[in-house]
Amino acid sequence: MVWILVLSFIFTGCQPQDVSLRETPELLTIGVLPFQEPERLRDTLQPLLDYLSETLEVEIQLTIASDYEQLIEEFGTKSIDIASFGGVGFVEAYERFDAFPIVSREIDQRYTSYVLVGADDPAVSLLDLRTKSFLFGPVDSTSGHVMPRYFLQNAGVAPEQALSKIDYSNSHADTIIRLIENEFDAGAVSAEVVDRMFQAGQLNTDELRVLWETPPYFNYTWVVQPDYSVTVINQIRDAFLSLTKSNSRHAQILETIGAEYYVPASVEDYDAFEEILNSIIISE
Repeated sequence: MVWILVLSFIFTGCQPQDVSLRETPELLTIGVLPFQEPERLRDTLQPLLDYLSETLEVEIQLTIASDYEQLIEEFGTKSIDIASFGGVGFVEAYERFDAFPIVSREIDQRYTSYVLVGADDPAVSLLDLRTKSFLFGPVDSTSGHVMPRYFLQNAGVAPEQALSKIDYSNSHADTIIRLIENEFDAGAVSAEVVDRMFQAGQLNTDELRVLWETPPYFNYTWVVQPDYSVTVINQIRDAFLSLTKSNSRHAQILETIGAEYYVPASVEDYDAFEEILNSIIISE
């Protein structure tokens, strides 16, 4: 069976509509993807959450979704007020629920993925992966699946046709573990995750190496519910944008979340995803 991953959407500028708009509640629930173990993720985000709580003068509650779809669905039911979506997740959340983008880290405007192979693997280019096994991240992952698949396909390595076997992992960490254990010859992982693991000594160059890095693309963005007032949305956006490395507390927050600073985000940042999502071909 051959099917094309198609997500039809039209970006129209995405402005909040001034009809029964909500003002700031006493509690804001923030939702994120499970890109680390839950306790470790809470520790990573806690300084940012404390800062947002103090700056916005509201209580902040963190929700860690079990997977990509749960985060989108909880945003759709308004169980979550603010969420961090990857590029693909944002497109779906925007199309289905009018998710309003506010900010991205500067790194998210030039995000990349790595194709990893074993340290002793003789491959020197993507074409050398033909007839080998390949592990993607979760199927809905922008950096672990969608963008690597898109670039592999454009490089002449259509996964289902050129590779001997493909599968999908549960997370970036799961992909790395299974590659180290030689379950697959190669795999796709967020470059940010890999770089952090190398820097922290959690991954060694005698285990895995980077075969190839994708061209840059837009990835994560923070979004808010579209029925908040413009005033509230601007307050939340400004809280992120005010983080600066010239302030010692802010610098610690930014370092913890892997950012130099935040920049305003817009729907137009993700225009390229229409072509990307409509061009991906998956065969089974």
